[in-house]
Amino acid sequence: MVPHNAQGGGGPGVGSGKRGTPGSHLSRLNQLRLEVDDALEGLAPKPLRPSQKSRGPRRFSSRRLFVPAVACFLGLFATLTIITGHGSHSSALEHDANVMQTWRSNAKQALSSYAEQVKQHIPVVEVDLGGIEAEKEAAEDAAMAAAAADDDDEVHLDDIEGDGAGGAAGEGEEEGGPGGPDDGPEGAKVDSAPLDLSDVLRGTPDDGTCGSKDCRPHGYCKRGECYCVAAFEGPDCKDPRPLPNGLKSKFEGNFVLNQAQVRRNEGIKLKTNPKAGRFRRGQTHTLYAPLVHEDRAKYDRNFKHGRTKNIERQRKSVITPTLLKSMPELDFLNATVFDRCAIVGSSGLSKLYKGGEEIDSHDAVIRFNSAPTVVKPRRRRRGSSTEGVSYVEHVGRKTTFRFINTQHIRFFEGKEIRLQQMQSKNGLFRYLIYRKRYPKSRLFAFDTDFTSYVSSNIPVLPTGGYFAALFAIQLCHKVNM
Repeated sequence: MVPHNAQGGGGPGVGSGKRGTPGSHLSRLNQLRLEVDDALEGLAPKPLRPSQKSRGPRRFSSRRLFVPAVACFLGLFATLTIITGHGSHSSALEHDANVMQTWRSNAKQALSSYAEQVKQHIPVVEVDLGGIEAEKEAAEDAAMAAAAADDDDEVHLDDIEGDGAGGAAGEGEEEGGPGGPDDGPEGAKVDSAPLDLSDVLRGTPDDGTCGSKDCRPHGYCKRGECYCVAAFEGPDCKDPRPLPNGLKSKFEGNFVLNQAQVRRNEGIKLKTNPKAGRFRRGQTHTLYAPLVHEDRAKYDRNFKHGRTKNIERQRKSVITPTLLKSMPELDFLNATVFDRCAIVGSSGLSKLYKGGEEIDSHDAVIRFNSAPTVVKPRRRRRGSSTEGVSYVEHVGRKTTFRFINTQHIRFFEGKEIRLQQMQSKNGLFRYLIYRKRYPKSRLFAFDTDFTSYVSSNIPVLPTGGYFAALFAIQLCHKVNM
């Protein structure tokens, strides 16, 4: 700091009112610098603690090597354990295999014992009229669970009355009908010989001891007494038996579609019950095939003109005179009564029983769709062949009626009578196609009378099993399932 001028009176002092000298400015600046230094010292960070100070370059310590060393030790220990325990593990697996084999043999013996007990206690189930309610519930459940086999897949109307067009029955199929395996399609002349089904259809005859009392059509005479079918009762089998849940037992119509019925109704007309299931609720079909008195070629002349997309809508399936002749003249089940009937299901559980002889002892045996009694060996394309299988000892060899739907229309064994359920337009079309091609075949359709009767006893589309139950109580004195 520059000292003030010592000589008096030469210049003004610091506190004078005049502008200061350069010396006074420097002193003021020095004072401000000191104040700034003090303020910066207050904002400076605190000095690091000794533990936080830089220790120079890092070095590996024993603490850092502890975790890898422990991991390596554990891995080595696990490897040694696996190697040493391999032999004991193999022996444990062998022990488990022996235990499993013992369990399987014990389970097989238990199942065999249970099957023997079932066969001893329940060899056959008697159908009681009181169980019709359970049969109705079972039929409803089956109808809800099963998609109806008669789906609405397209069948071209040209196949019904056309000239050799493709259809449900394959070309060259031989039908074992009353006329033999050489039956030709509808193009051949259809003779009017009476239908003979006596080789399969053997009802129970009257013994002639009832005198003037007539037990027919719902019973037969034996030892001076009328034996009624399960759906009727009374001294002359004329009173319908009451059934639970308001089911109807009275039926006096036609079982099989025939020429007289088609002429009377001027064709086929039926409205089916709604199909069951979430996606089919309320879906019904109206089956309609009018009877015409001229050939299909003449019938089609009215539809030669017009737009193409409307022709198929206008054309209908029709029953021509030639097709009508391929049907039976009358219902051949009219006044036919059986003493004992068997309804044989298609379940694989039938292999638990050896009731073939008992089934064959019945007067009539009813089977379903393509359930076989014998599977014949078949040759494959590459030369190998499949072995034949016989189920005769389990389900018998006799078949009187086979109830079928559209998918199984071509299956038959021997001279059996096939009855088709026509519950959709597709079912009606395929039946007419088959009758056109094989006019002497033993494929027949349920008449609209019987279909309406069965439908009146169930709110949904009836299944084949429901048809069989109501069919049997109308024709059989005793029914076994």
